[in-house]
Amino acid sequence: MFQRLEDRIKALCHKAAATPESPELTDTLQRLKAALAEHTKRMRKLAAGFPVVARPERRSTDTPPPNSIEAEIR
Repeated sequence: MFQRLEDRIKALCHKAAATPESPELTDTLQRLKAALAEHTKRMRKLAAGFPVVARPERRSTDTPPPNSIEAEIR
């Protein structure tokens, strides 16, 4: 049976929360960890496809802003 990854993660979270400490819980948590790693891999791949927008360069910080005390002294 094929499930969406998000549905599988949700089901594993519910199962882990409802399962007492046992070997079954350990198995469920391992499966959840693998599903989350797959989700992270997919999201990184998706994000890598978006173009990077260059931000405009920031102003120099060598001079204090005009409303500072140092600017009033000058």
